[in-house]
Amino acid sequence: MGEGFTEPGTVVNLEGGRQFSIIWQDEARTQPLMGLDFGPAWKTPEGLGVGASLEQLSQVLGSFQLYGFGWDYEGTLVLEGSQLHEYQGDLYLRMRPDSTAIADHPDAYEALLGDAIFASDDPNLKVLQPQVYGMEVYLNPPSE
Repeated sequence: MGEGFTEPGTVVNLEGGRQFSIIWQDEARTQPLMGLDFGPAWKTPEGLGVGASLEQLSQVLGSFQLYGFGWDYEGTLVLEGSQLHEYQGDLYLRMRPDSTAIADHPDAYEALLGDAIFASDDPNLKVLQPQVYGMEVYLNPPSE
């Protein structure tokens, strides 16, 4: 789960190479907390999922924000204030730049590093050609 934490989980393999994982809230595995490790076959009702480009995200979300790269929560989209604000806290999409784009534009990558929030229209972001690499769906979000 990151930072040395583990939780009970189950990997689900379906036909056609479709796979995902379930993290459970309880050791008895009766209450699912979240689904993750979705491949590109899995999409939101709006058509977003692993492999979605910055352009596709912008078409669906409008203007949005995301966290910087190079740390545990790199490229996590902030859905609050976007067209999908109702998913905030239930859906997490994470994107990262293409490795070739990082090599070709190291200054742009450096400008977007770290635990900070950046706008989706930042010119550095466009040249890095980021794509969604991770999708997490909370099925029973923890109460706040």
